[in-house]
Amino acid sequence: MNEHDLPRNQNVLHELRDALRRFAADRDWDQFHSPKNLAMALGVEAAELMEHFQWVKEADSAELSAEQREGVAEELADVLLYLIRLADKLNVDLGRAARAKLELNAKKYPVDLARGSSRKYTSYGPIEARRSQDKRLYLRQSTSETSKELKIESFVKRLSRLPTLAHATNPYSREALASNLRNYLSLLLSFPYSGHLLVGEAPGYKGCAKCGIPFTSERVLSQNNHPFILALRERITITGSATEVTATKVWNQLDGKLTVPAFWNVFPFHPWVPGNVAKNRKPNPAETEIGMPYLDTVVDILRPHTIVAVGQVANRVLQYRYPKLRYASFSHPSMGGYQGFLTGFGQLGLR
Repeated sequence: MNEHDLPRNQNVLHELRDALRRFAADRDWDQFHSPKNLAMALGVEAAELMEHFQWVKEADSAELSAEQREGVAEELADVLLYLIRLADKLNVDLGRAARAKLELNAKKYPVDLARGSSRKYTSYGPIEARRSQDKRLYLRQSTSETSKELKIESFVKRLSRLPTLAHATNPYSREALASNLRNYLSLLLSFPYSGHLLVGEAPGYKGCAKCGIPFTSERVLSQNNHPFILALRERITITGSATEVTATKVWNQLDGKLTVPAFWNVFPFHPWVPGNVAKNRKPNPAETEIGMPYLDTVVDILRPHTIVAVGQVANRVLQYRYPKLRYASFSHPSMGGYQGFLTGFGQLGLR
């Protein structure tokens, strides 16, 4: 694609971001693109956009000539390009940030209060109080949810940038799987979450390593009809139909449940036997140590009330790590541990 081509697929923001990177690199302009300079340039372009409407009557501003509309379109493009470039420099996923802000605004401005009104949400006063009983708590919760979304974004970005280790593949170095994980964690913030965090040992080759979501597979994501999976399916990318026995067994146990636990692994990468990337192996102590800061972040984001170690590796690592949380453990559903898994899973009391 040359610099004049327009991206046409659904990842338009990402393609524009990449095109801008190439545009700046080709001209050695990256040295000038500090966040400060880009923010100032963005303000200048916004002012140039406003010039087109200066002294124009309210009604006339919606009835532009073809020439005027072309000029406005150019200024809008300048604003968008600088905005994308600035977001790139600050490692902000612009699409995700916009969605999170839209959701926050929807909570600040309920339809029945905001329809046809230009008042700011802080002016709702007693009306808002009647809706939530505690306006400050409502705003605090909204802010907390936005903060968690930003934590998810930072967490996945940090995870995706960790280099591939010897005999262990980082599935999140693939943008599609990183995006799947972001959307999985984000959905847990709004879906009925049981408060349990089930932690296994590592992604399996046919499961998480291919779809990015622990204890899940492409087959589960494309065919399972649990309400959580149905909601998640609309947000993620599935490119194959690989199936994993463990993933199928786990999601079979959630059939008919209204709430879902969260899933993670003590080592977030796929460990494989030297010479055979398709053969899973248990993570070694050095690898589980690498995984602990990422698990801590997941715990911080999801705030589970119970940590559940699935399998011996997870149990050895986790039994004393979170003393303030409830703790449970049971066998992994593979390698002869299925009956113990069924018993332990049933004792969680998921509804």
